[in-house]
Amino acid sequence: MRVLHAISGIDPGNGGPTVALHGLGAAQVALGNSVTIVATWQHESGRDNAAKFRERGMDVEMIGPARGKLSTHPSIAPTLKSLVERHDVVHIHAVWEEIQHIAAECARAAERPYVWRPCGLLMPTHMKKSYWAKRAVVLWRTGLDLSQANAIHFASDHERDETRTWLKEDQESIVEPNGINLDEFSNNVDPNEIRRIIPQIGNRRVVLFLARPAREKGLDLLIPAFVRAKLENHVLVIVGHDPQRTEYLREIETLISKLHARDRVILAGAKHGAEKLACYRGAEVFALTSHFESFGNVVIEALAAGTPVIVTRGVGLSREVERGEVGLVVDHTIESISAAIEKICNDPTLRAQFASRARPFVENRFTWPSIAKRWSVHYDRFVNNRKK
Repeated sequence: MRVLHAISGIDPGNGGPTVALHGLGAAQVALGNSVTIVATWQHESGRDNAAKFRERGMDVEMIGPARGKLSTHPSIAPTLKSLVERHDVVHIHAVWEEIQHIAAECARAAERPYVWRPCGLLMPTHMKKSYWAKRAVVLWRTGLDLSQANAIHFASDHERDETRTWLKEDQESIVEPNGINLDEFSNNVDPNEIRRIIPQIGNRRVVLFLARPAREKGLDLLIPAFVRAKLENHVLVIVGHDPQRTEYLREIETLISKLHARDRVILAGAKHGAEKLACYRGAEVFALTSHFESFGNVVIEALAAGTPVIVTRGVGLSREVERGEVGLVVDHTIESISAAIEKICNDPTLRAQFASRARPFVENRFTWPSIAKRWSVHYDRFVNNRKK
């Protein structure tokens, strides 16, 4: 199968969409597919990141420097026309930029099936930002592109249900999650390694938050909830850094000071690779209290490391966490989050039950090889239907 993925950027700062595409594309190559990534770029970091995709066997076409909010460039149309004609199926990622629209147009013109992954951008919270401008774009062109797609790809049931108002009633939807490479999350890491990496922890037990610190991640709920919780010897460790959000980090520091919690809340900065895994393994519980989240890759990572989780109902994976009994799902209130922290941290039997189910939960559905195999079935169906 020759698969073409079209996306508006693979800059590492784009977060989840870039990480997911890298994992999916590499797994598809490992299955014997020919995979090409076509992406626009506005920043050198996006263009440079193409090397990581090529290392995993994917061909990469970078178009740029693109300009403006729509990331336009005169080479998008001719490049996509040529690429689409040489591939069997097109997988489109994100929504609003020029490359998604042109990819859909070229796929229809070449009679190639295409799948569209909105990456959460059609969910109500995202649509509220510049609502009328986005609605105009939907009416002008994106609505047609979406309606003609063979299927819309959602990462979770939550994202699908939140997005339904923008799709046709009979529009096919496919819920396929983001995944991980399970072998990168070894259980052999010493849980005490986190204390070497972050010495301020001392001998205290850890409630962990690990993600890019942004307003939607719910630190305004998690920090006061942790402070309120009745715990004997715990510390909240916040791992993550985004140089574009230094103002928000200052707000978080101010909140910690107001709550007189500088000795109980540690801002540990970004951690990667082995240090990131050590943070997951060394935590008693992982908490993601986002106001909205189409999926939540870090939840899967924590569970792969064998760590129970607390998530709010705004996290895309909340239903799966509840069904899999690998953590607690709570409302978006300080009271609910605080009660959940108390419940898990003060009940070692409950923690052990959640932890015992965590890694099998990930193995069952959330590894890239299994996800890539399921996509091969989806693609084959679309291609065979076109040939009939």
